[in-house]
Amino acid sequence: MSPKYKLVYFNLRGRGEILRLLLHAAGVHFEDQRVEFAQWPALKSNTPDGTLPYLSIDGKDYGESMPLARYIAKKYNLAGKNEIEQLSADIILNYIDDIRNAMGRARNDTMLTDAQKKEADAKIKTEEFPKLMTKLEKRLKESKSGYLVGDGGK
Repeated sequence: MSPKYKLVYFNLRGRGEILRLLLHAAGVHFEDQRVEFAQWPALKSNTPDGTLPYLSIDGKDYGESMPLARYIAKKYNLAGKNEIEQLSADIILNYIDDIRNAMGRARNDTMLTDAQKKEADAKIKTEEFPKLMTKLEKRLKESKSGYLVGDGGK
């Protein structure tokens, strides 16, 4: 029997979206609890790590989006057919997380002026994002299947 899942995250895509997408791809039913920003201060102390998203699995709460993504992918055979495919998927996940972290820092750093935030954001778009795409394109070209990892479930 499949565990009972409740995903708790803000009413936006962000770090919770990968979890939503994985659960949908696996065909798993889950409760998608969307939190409005006004609710966050009251909820924060009741989360596993003081952060969102978190995933409740049979009533026990777990935080941190990347380990949760890996858990879902492995549990529902979306992580790769062998250790090398899982390693490749984890590398790609880290590439994407690196760029997402840089974007978050650029947009939310309270020490930066608005002009500095715009400059940092522009640098990500013109320098960091193209580097990410180059890495992904290289992996795709090296792939014999046309997929970044594995054979697409064939």
